Amino acid sequence: MTNDAQTINVTPKKVNLMLYQGDDFSMTVTFPVSVNLTGSTAKMRIQRMDGTTVLTLSMGSGIALAAQVFTATITKIQMAAMTTEVVMLYDFQWTNASSAERTVSQGTIQVEKQITNT
Repeated sequence: MTNDAQTINVTPKKVNLMLYQGDDFSMTVTFPVSVNLTGSTAKMRIQRMDGTTVLTLSMGSGIALAAQVFTATITKIQMAAMTTEVVMLYDFQWTNASSAERTVSQGTIQVEKQITNT
């Protein structure tokens, strides 16, 4: 797996995710050194097609920042609670120290049913 740095554009990067029920999952969003992340926050929301929220991650609650990298983590317990084999939507938003908000990644999430239950 590679974690290539992404250039921030006005249009959010579309990344469709295929996840596996019961697994831990991490997604990184890397900002160039030229972007000052001091005082920044981030959030990620997963919702069903009808708009019902499935999961919300925020700073200190599923999202961490180290250097120029935000890491969003969905635990295996959170993943096990998600409905499988349906398409859901997500977006990842960054808010800078001036409170300007930008969606940097968005797409679909589908969770595959786990076969082996430990």
